[in-house]
Amino acid sequence: MDRQFDLLKTIIEAYIDRAEPIGSQLIVERYHFPVSSATVRNQMRDLEGQGFLEQPHTSSGRIPTEQAYQWYVDHGLDPKEESAIAHGRRIQELREAVFDDDPFEQLKRLTRAVADRSDEAVIVAQEPGRVYYSGMSNLFSKPELLDPQLVKDCSLILDRLEQFLPSMMSEGIPEHVEIRIGHNNPLCDRLSTVMVRLSTDPPTVVALWGPMRMNYGGHVRLLEQIEEIFE
Repeated sequence: MDRQFDLLKTIIEAYIDRAEPIGSQLIVERYHFPVSSATVRNQMRDLEGQGFLEQPHTSSGRIPTEQAYQWYVDHGLDPKEESAIAHGRRIQELREAVFDDDPFEQLKRLTRAVADRSDEAVIVAQEPGRVYYSGMSNLFSKPELLDPQLVKDCSLILDRLEQFLPSMMSEGIPEHVEIRIGHNNPLCDRLSTVMVRLSTDPPTVVALWGPMRMNYGGHVRLLEQIEEIFE
């Protein structure tokens, strides 16, 4: 079972990186999984039966399901630590990119800085009802957004963003990074949101918004750094 979930973790990370269905031959040759491609195919079928993978009609490969991404962030996520020097340099770069004497301009700069560094759409909401967003071109350039219905759904959310602010600003968001996937996501059940509540006055929520095929480890690390500079 441990090897099967090692395989699942490899498939998820390969799909996050490549944005195309993952086949057994690729896993063995490119990701050096230490079994035969036939064994990988059998294990992929087992994972599909357990609801972790699905097979698009037009491909022999598999892609992760919402259940798989939830398992990944609960059990397989391993944000890589930076050296003290690299961490300090990144924190200083973020401080310079974000801080401004004007609090309204600071929120805008925060939104742009996070969007630039994450390659995702970013929403920054602050009580009482102040909201900025940036990086929507990042969102709409993702392969998942080739689906016209998903484009329409995302556009409607942006048009009515103020209606979603109560759920974003709710006390349910703790003061640490939280990942909400699919049906647990307040901003579209086909996307994911990685968010954090900053210790500011008034409270501020920073949310990265994008497909479930998302660099969760990198996004968690980025928001932890944002959280650190606002402490």
